[in-house]
Parts: sequence; structure tokens; C-alpha cells
Amino acid sequence: MTDATARDTVIWLRNKIGNEETWVSKGIKQILTPEILIKVANHQNIFPMLPTSCKIKLLLGILHLPDTTLEKCNNHLSKILTQAFNDDHD
Repeated sequence: MTDATARDTVIWLRNKIGNEETWVSKGIKQILTPEILIKVANHQNIFPMLPTSCKIKLLLGILHLPDTTLEKCNNHLSKILTQAFNDDHD
């Protein structure tokens, strides 16, 4: 994935989940699709570039994902959680 693609993904996520609302609705499962989760997991620059509110919503959104997505993306979710744990920015 190129840096431009990573930036596009960050902008897209920020537009979708970066609003001022502090809660995460069950509708987040429509945003956190397997394709988006795989992009975030496989590109080390996406998660750190997200604003803090997006990072929190992305992580909390994992709780609302359907079982099929959790099973399909288990390894990718582990990578995202590792990135979050090691994120020095927030």
C-alpha cells in the first residue's frame, strides 16, 4: 500500500468516525468492514495518523463487529490492537 493510499484511508476513516460524538453505535460495523480492518492492520502508518477520537472509536467498534467479521479478521484485529498498545502518540 502506498503512502497516498494510507492517507486516503485515514481521511476516509476520519470522515466516517471522526465526528464529535463520544459514543460508538452498532452502525460502526458498516464502516469497519474486513477490507478496512485489513488495510489498517497491514499498513503501519494508518493507525498512528488517525486522530485520538478515531482511534478510540475504531477500538471500541471492534466490540460491535459481527462474529463472522471477528473470525475472518482475527489476526488483523490482533495487529491493530498491537499497534494501539504500542502507539506513543496517544
